[in-house]
Amino acid sequence: MNLSRVKVWTAEILYASDLNAEFDNILNHEIANADISATAAIEGSKLKNADIDLTTKVKGILPASKGGTGVADDTYDADKVDGIHAAAVATANKLFPLDANKLFPAINLAGGMGIYVLDNTNVVAAADAEQSFSTGDWTKKKEITNHMSGINTIRVKFDLYGGNVTFPALAKIYKNGVAYGTQRSRTTTSYYTYSEDLSFAYGDKIQLYVYKASGTSPALKVRNFRLYGHFGYSVDLD
Repeated sequence: MNLSRVKVWTAEILYASDLNAEFDNILNHEIANADISATAAIEGSKLKNADIDLTTKVKGILPASKGGTGVADDTYDADKVDGIHAAAVATANKLFPLDANKLFPAINLAGGMGIYVLDNTNVVAAADAEQSFSTGDWTKKKEITNHMSGINTIRVKFDLYGGNVTFPALAKIYKNGVAYGTQRSRTTTSYYTYSEDLSFAYGDKIQLYVYKASGTSPALKVRNFRLYGHFGYSVDLD
């Protein structure tokens, strides 16, 4: 940094105003690229933000051998420097991104690469107890919390019993207290299994609500509220 003296001192008295002027000359001198050189008196003591912005870009060229692109005045991010940050799709030298819950995602294999597979026989969570109901309002009878991060679709099954043509037994899958699945209606005094594939995110409450139409009807019941799937592999030929 090539600064000039405010005054060459000999035998004068140094006043406060003179001292402040000397310091201000240093502190208020803004350095541009031209000031930073091998002959500068003080190299790089104060950087001019217009020329060097350490948060977004660096003037000049960062070669590819140093993690840059070799393009002048390029804007750099962490991937350009170390090449191992998370990417939306895992590739060479890229990591799987974490989801919003800071967990590695489990992805439904039915829709592409991942570790979770929809399955019609393997139970991964179950609330099997038989529950009867006789209320005329939609009432929650079953609930399972989804702890499988990143999964788009989950197969949900349940058994519904009772009702008649006039007063059917109704049931519907809810998500977080909001009606979500297809409304099911049963008018026979025997159990029938309903199945539905629905999308849920990590932490969602997968619920079964039931409803009995007003009036006299046979006993109404639900049971075997289950989630189906498995991890890792799917059998293609048995």
